[in-house]
Parts: sequence; structure tokens; C-alpha cells
Amino acid sequence: MAAGRSDHSTSGGRVTLKEVARLAGVSRSTTSRVLNDHPSVRPEVRARVQEVMEDVGYVPDGIARSLRRGHTGMLGLLIPQPASTVFGDAYFATLVSAVVDAAQRAGCTVATVLTDDPLAGRPDTTERLAAKLSADGLLDGVVATASVDDDPVPGALLDAGLPVVVIGEPSDASTTSVDVDNLAGGRLAVEHLVELGRARVAVLAGPEGNPSARRRLEGARRAVEAAAVTLVGVEAADHFGVEDGRRAMDRMLAAGTRPDALVAGSDAIAVGAMAALDAHGLRVPDDVAVAGFDDLAPARVSTPPLTTVAQPVASVGRLAVHRLLDLVGTEATGPARDARGSADGRVVPVTGSGVDGHEGRRTVLDVALVVRGSTVPD
Repeated sequence: MAAGRSDHSTSGGRVTLKEVARLAGVSRSTTSRVLNDHPSVRPEVRARVQEVMEDVGYVPDGIARSLRRGHTGMLGLLIPQPASTVFGDAYFATLVSAVVDAAQRAGCTVATVLTDDPLAGRPDTTERLAAKLSADGLLDGVVATASVDDDPVPGALLDAGLPVVVIGEPSDASTTSVDVDNLAGGRLAVEHLVELGRARVAVLAGPEGNPSARRRLEGARRAVEAAAVTLVGVEAADHFGVEDGRRAMDRMLAAGTRPDALVAGSDAIAVGAMAALDAHGLRVPDDVAVAGFDDLAPARVSTPPLTTVAQPVASVGRLAVHRLLDLVGTEATGPARDARGSADGRVVPVTGSGVDGHEGRRTVLDVALVVRGSTVPD
């Protein structure tokens, strides 16, 4: 036993949950569930993980011990964005409202955590954030929104013994997640524009490195290739806001790019782009037909009203809470049953992500095109 502990200890002398998972041949999610005595783990898997823990001398931290004593009824909602973005953005306002409502219906409370930069390859920041969220056993689990590729935070939280559900596309396929079909959304927008006879398509994508923005752009690219029309330009907006869309459109026009159709990575980006087009003397939709993504407030109050790909933001938030409650081992009863929303979505199988039958539960909700005056005049 002593030799095993020496062989598998980290450089800091402490074996991590990630190392235990690797040695046991399971994911960190499974190891976390074993640590928290979740009933969903098969007995043989539980025994193997516990054997590895004993062999390497793994010592669970305070949060793991606290969770095994009982649930606190407190869930975390981690949004890696500053307060100025979250409280001024229709997407986050809808998402937070849905998460809080679903948690309250299940008898839980939500602690919302906003942070400017927990990501982008800074392990010191990541470890500090995970330590804060897991301190003293306050949280039963965390719903985290995915903002960048290779986000280390969900994994760090799992290593700290916290169940995690990611809204969006997680870096680790074994992490439970709820998302929308961003790839299909990009495709639907382009197909609609092509059906209108548009042949010079441009894309104002969301931030570089954002997984949702990347998928929407990929879907648009595929549709352009399938339709044999021309992709005349791609510009990444700094964020998903109105001013980001205005600046990105200004850059594209300044470079001499003149599309007759534009796909934007969000409704807010599309609204900003339409303002830039107007400032350059280009009419929407006569000169440039514009489609967004979200179908939230900006799409309905813009001039002209915005054609967009509608995503079920509230259903995503509610479903993420229920996936988290499943992981924590808390059953929702009574009014909480209504919190699942109108669609449970498609559970996408993930291969090679675990052996206990509960890994890689990636649920994807469908999107739909809503046609308005920015592509088809009233």
C-alpha cells in the first residue's frame, strides 16, 4: 500500500480525484459519485474505485465528507462573465430565472457566482475558484455555463468532490451537460437565406474559443458549402453584445466585404450589425438579409424585427437543474416535476467516457427558425 501511495502521488504530495479516476478506468464524474455515495454507480465499479482510493492513499477533502453526511439544499450557478454582462443580457437573465425557478420548485436555493476570468489556462485561478466553491460543504453541486474551449473549471470542481452539470459543450465529454443544437442552428439560418436567393453569405460569429459560437459557425459553413454559394467573410465578435456586433460589422465593411446575407452568432450581434449596415447606407433586408440566434428580447424590438434561430433557454436552465439533482441524489417531488420544461431533449451517447452506464449524458435540445422582417419584408 505504501508503495502505491508513493508511485501515484502528485508532485504536491496529494493524490487528486482525477488521478484516482485514471487509475480506476472511469471518469471524474463517476469517482465523484462514488465519493458521495451516489446510488447510481454499479457495485463492481464502486468497489474498484474504492480499492484504488485505498491503494493510493487518497484522502477526500472537507466538501466530500460533508456531502456524505447529507445535502445542504444549496446549488451553485457559475457564470464566467462580469456582472455588467450578465445583468444586462437577455440570455443570461432568462437562464438565471429558469435555474432559480427550477431549484426553488425542488426545495433548493441557488448561489450565483460571477467571475471575470476563471478560465483560459490559468490553473492557479482555477484551483482557487474550485476551492472557494467547495469550501465547507456549502454547495451540493454546481451548474456551470461553458464560455471557452478547454474550460478547466468543471474538472476542477469534480476533483473537489462537487457534482457538476455544464450548460453548453463541456471540454470533458464525460461531464453531464445540457445544450442546444448550435450546429443545426447555423445551418437553418443559411438555408433560409439561400432559399431567398441570397448568394454572398457572411458570418459574424461569437467570440473565438466559445464552443457555442464555434458550432454555429461550423453549421453555417457546412450549409454554405452544401448550397454552393459563396462565404464572402467571417468576423469574430469580441462578445455576444450589440456593440460587439456593430464593431464586427464595421470591420467587415471597412475591409471591402459586401454580403447580401448575414448570419449573426446572437440576436444582440445581429442588432448591432444592422445598426452598422444602416450607418453605411445599406438597407435590411433589401441590400442585406440578416438572421440572428436566440429569439430573445433584442429580436422582437429591433427595426426591422429580426429573423432568428430560437433556442429554448429556459428549458435548458430547468433541465440542467434536474440533471444536477439526479447527480446529487435528490429527487424532485410535487411542484418540482413541472420544472423539467416542455422537452427533455435528445440524450446524445458519448463513447469511451465511462463504464458505469451514467457517463457522457449530453442532452441536446432542438432549435427552430423564426422568420421576421430582417429577411422577408412585411
